[in-house]
Amino acid sequence: MRVDLKDRSAEAVVKLEFPALDGENDFEQAATEIYRRVRDGRKLLVFAGATASPDSAPDVATRLAAECEAVGIDAAILPGVGDDASPANFPQAVAIVTGRLAHNNNERPARAVATRKLKVAIAGLGLIGGGVARRLSRDNPDYSFCAAMVREPFKDRASIFADQVTNDLWAFLAAKPDVVVDALPDGTAGRALIEAAFGRGVSVVTANKQAIAGAMSDLTRLAAETGADFAYSASVGGGAPFIETVGRARTAGEVKSIEAVLNGTVNYILTSLAAGERFDDAVKAAQKAGFAEPDPSADLSGADARAKISILSYAAFGEEIDLSRIEVEALDAAKAARFASEGGCWKQLARLEKTAGGLTASVRFERRDDDPFFAAARWEANALRLRLLDGRAVECRGKGAGRRPTVESILGDLSAIGRRGEDARASQGVAREAVSA
Repeated sequence: MRVDLKDRSAEAVVKLEFPALDGENDFEQAATEIYRRVRDGRKLLVFAGATASPDSAPDVATRLAAECEAVGIDAAILPGVGDDASPANFPQAVAIVTGRLAHNNNERPARAVATRKLKVAIAGLGLIGGGVARRLSRDNPDYSFCAAMVREPFKDRASIFADQVTNDLWAFLAAKPDVVVDALPDGTAGRALIEAAFGRGVSVVTANKQAIAGAMSDLTRLAAETGADFAYSASVGGGAPFIETVGRARTAGEVKSIEAVLNGTVNYILTSLAAGERFDDAVKAAQKAGFAEPDPSADLSGADARAKISILSYAAFGEEIDLSRIEVEALDAAKAARFASEGGCWKQLARLEKTAGGLTASVRFERRDDDPFFAAARWEANALRLRLLDGRAVECRGKGAGRRPTVESILGDLSAIGRRGEDARASQGVAREAVSA
């Protein structure tokens, strides 16, 4: 994951210490903590195996770096001990230091004790929803997995432990979750679920871009009216924090335009074509890798990228461009053959711009041999370049498809909602104390 928001020389580096990493869960949770901080715009220097023996510390660092790469975070291993390691010149989001840590002003990822667990219900236990469910099914100090909604509630699902499993929406919401995770594959069903949850004041985290595209204003208003949170980072960019990046950019100045690679499946296929694969074989490879659905038409037609650029228009400008006004170019075997014969670096680029006449958007294929930033976005990667009205540019790149990156994005949204809830409860507690005094 690469995120550039400003001059790196001005960024404060957070030194994050993981003093003891052992089993698979430890490394997975460490990667989740690192992901959360990177998506919040932090630049990290991570000390791994700080209290381990000097001989084992390099192995721990290598394993943690691999875990970071799996969720889409670029990680460079820096040899060194304590303050001798300097992140001043590394371009990656995270540098991981081997060796024993000299204890100074470094942060340990110590967890604040929550007043109560966040009750989470998950709709859809497929590739993404099932991945989130497995993380919540463990002895998790932050979340209680209270309900799941699936088509076949009596199907055996090893390693997933929900208090209730149902195929009925109202029984699902009767579990009284704090947050519903929408991981449904259908846009219409997802929209109905989200509206029903907001109607009860239940917060929503969604990866279902077809459910929310074209309705961002209405859903945001409905959430606000009932006091619910509406989080949709996983619907655009997979594990690449495009929504957070655009939000931070808006605080720095007025947005002028966005160009982005938004579909990891199509980007994977284009990369395969450049490597000499036939179109049909490239599509099958994307399906086998878990990036493309059995029916890849939403990806190949451009409908997926169109929905995502529409959602980004709301994040960037506070208004959503109508889906029918977005020009879309599809990918088929004939076009793939032309790209392969011409050679070069082809990308499916979604463009969005605010002009005097309003918002304009398109999804087209372009050859970008001369653009190192987009050319480096290979396989399932997504990439976004945003320009502000004053000429400054913001870039973000990361894994745009796959279970692990998308699951981490959902967990990041859940964590943000949980932190807001804890802050609100703490504020209420202070207010009550003041009244009592």
